[in-house]
Amino acid sequence: MALALLLCVLYSTLVTGMVNGMEEGVVEVGVGDIQLHEPGYLDRPSIYDRIQNVDALIDTIHSHGFLASPRLTGSSLLAANDTAIGGALYGVDTVLDSQVSIIPDRVDEGQWLDPSDPNGVVVGRRAARALSLEVGDELVALGQAADGSMANDLFTVRGILSPISDGIDRAGVFLHIGTFRDYFVVPTGVHQIILRRPSGEELDPAAATVATLVPHLDVKTWRQLNPTFAQFMDAASQAVFIIAFILYLLVAIVIVNAMLMSVFERIKEFGVLKAIGVGPYQVVSLILVETLMQAAIATAIGAAVGGSLVGYFQSIGGIPINFMAGMSLMGQSLQDTLPVTSTAAALILPVILLVVFAFLSAIYPAIKAARISPVEAMQHQ
Repeated sequence: MALALLLCVLYSTLVTGMVNGMEEGVVEVGVGDIQLHEPGYLDRPSIYDRIQNVDALIDTIHSHGFLASPRLTGSSLLAANDTAIGGALYGVDTVLDSQVSIIPDRVDEGQWLDPSDPNGVVVGRRAARALSLEVGDELVALGQAADGSMANDLFTVRGILSPISDGIDRAGVFLHIGTFRDYFVVPTGVHQIILRRPSGEELDPAAATVATLVPHLDVKTWRQLNPTFAQFMDAASQAVFIIAFILYLLVAIVIVNAMLMSVFERIKEFGVLKAIGVGPYQVVSLILVETLMQAAIATAIGAAVGGSLVGYFQSIGGIPINFMAGMSLMGQSLQDTLPVTSTAAALILPVILLVVFAFLSAIYPAIKAARISPVEAMQHQ
């Protein structure tokens, strides 16, 4: 019982930390809690479908407690060192974007964007490797501008990102929003506005509030933008119950076996108790109390050891997985640690399930003991 509780505590806190960490990765790295687009933009993204009156919209959104940042997106051919790849360009407001995204903190080499260096760009990890780029190298971009002209420019690599997500790692290039406008000739409007909801507010009510503020725009939560990833996270959370059920089912079988052996070893004692007037309910209570006492001791041991391990992993920032760093899981790049998060549910639920399973598994041996006949018990060999 103690071992099962220990494993469940570790597994539940690990899954909770992983799910929370992956959600934070999706939300904070660039998707945001909520995104705004022109109607139909997500079905057929086009450089021409842009949200207008951006400053007024952002002021309105900010007045209701949300953080917001505009972005422009476009595609271009990237070339350097006799190599070319397809690239995704992101024009960002360096001030507002830092409030909704942690990408500026994910620069592994060099520095993040600086408005004083308009031709400086930050490149995704795999894109930099594919083009053999280092900080300070030149990057050529070639595409088509919104006015039909040829878009081409020479940029300087200011920074290279650590692994973030497949899309950004393989082809992402971040540049200042003003530089993006000049390159693609888009003087007004943005393709998306990324929002972060107020602290403590649930996602769906927050999206409903935003929808009332901007009824003419398409409002999508990160779960709607990444339905497959959201389903994966929900399944991971539900897996905690499945694993706990399997572990405790095995524990229940062991408890039933142990208590039945205990009953058979004390058949004569139970017969004496029945003969002196102890009722069936009292015998049942005796067996159940014995089992719950064992469960209490197991809970103390398992919770103490499990809590200590969880506290240790939290103190070092999670479980190290350096060998998996940068690998992709559902489109998101893994970091070098798996976070461990201790919540009330992750710590208390395994204990409650253990007590329930222990109680249920002791019912059959208790009934068996309660039905012992005093005469048969005295003759038992």
